[in-house]
Amino acid sequence: VNLNDEVIVVEGEEWHEGVVGIVAARVARHHEKPCIVLSNNGEGILKGSGRSFGACDLFAITNSCRSHLEKFGGHQAAIGLSLRYESLEAFKKQLQLNYLEGNYIKEAVDPDIVGELHFKDISFDLTKLVQKYEPYGQGNPTPKFISKNVEILQADTMGKEGEHLRFSFTQDGIVMAGVQFKTREVYEVGSIVDVVYTVNENHFRGNVSLQLMVEKVIVK
Repeated sequence: VNLNDEVIVVEGEEWHEGVVGIVAARVARHHEKPCIVLSNNGEGILKGSGRSFGACDLFAITNSCRSHLEKFGGHQAAIGLSLRYESLEAFKKQLQLNYLEGNYIKEAVDPDIVGELHFKDISFDLTKLVQKYEPYGQGNPTPKFISKNVEILQADTMGKEGEHLRFSFTQDGIVMAGVQFKTREVYEVGSIVDVVYTVNENHFRGNVSLQLMVEKVIVK
């Protein structure tokens, strides 16, 4: 795997076809680049899925590589494909060239971030406004926000295997709770960070509180 490539291509042995799309989405989000994950079935055929990131039309740049592919389909944000193992290197080389020719602007942060918020602006009025435009999904992503220069007061693991984090953040004296799922990152209390999140109402034992569903923590 070359993480310096504009489109990350990951290839492995006999991965379950049902999980390659999930893995591709997570790698794309983590590295902020389009990603294709391929599984070798042991008979010389690679099958997999790809997920885009930012402005990249993954379908278009892969469609121009059809001469290297056995099967291919999808749309701008997600694709499925298969190819012979001996075509892999030529496919990867052509894919990188197609991306560069597309002149895609690299997104410094998640393109679904709709704006910067100060903690003082996070309220139940905001969550009601967000709920007004449900349901969210493909073509209508849940709006994300970023708050900058936030201090971490608490970052404790939770879950059976410590795979989730419970946060307490503060910004100019205003404290907000947050949760991040499926992460192994470690953060130091007192660190100044930027936080990317969606806003959630947490209902617990009859009480309702505001909570940040953390997507990314950017250490300053």
